Amino acid sequence: KEDLYIEYETVAAECPDETDGSLTITNIGGGSPPYTVNEGIDWEFEGLSPGYFFVEIVDDNNCVLIDTVVIDTLLSSCLIIPNAFTPNGDGVNDVWMLDEDENGSDMYLYPDAELTIFNRWGEVIYFSSNVANEPWDGTYKGRDLPIDSYHYVLDLKNGDPPITGNVTIIKGELER
Repeated sequence: KEDLYIEYETVAAECPDETDGSLTITNIGGGSPPYTVNEGIDWEFEGLSPGYFFVEIVDDNNCVLIDTVVIDTLLSSCLIIPNAFTPNGDGVNDVWMLDEDENGSDMYLYPDAELTIFNRWGEVIYFSSNVANEPWDGTYKGRDLPIDSYHYVLDLKNGDPPITGNVTIIKGELER
């Protein structure tokens, strides 16, 4: 008899913290049918995180094949963090919105995220523990801040080190 084998296709997850990867077993051969896959009969697995996924095939004679499948990622980060915005009241780019792209926001992946923004003297000028719903509007204590570069610390509360960087307030129109 031929040894058990599997053939499969994977779909990568969008980014490291997303669970939209999938695995489809396209063929099982060898051994003695019928086969069970991971103690069931499903050949499709959806909602997978990036990383390793273990597939266990058992045939009718209780022969076992265990294979490790890698679910990759399409993007190295789940976030888009703009480095500038124009809080000038024109209705375009007036707030510093983290991760707003054509697909909407992925900040829901980090419901406990905290954002702290500092001025050049290290003074905290903005803090939010509701980053997805509280974009920074470029003010401090109700006053518009001047054109400048501000330092931020974004703690996603996912076990990774905080993300740090700078965001610049620009008072003109930002080209798209």
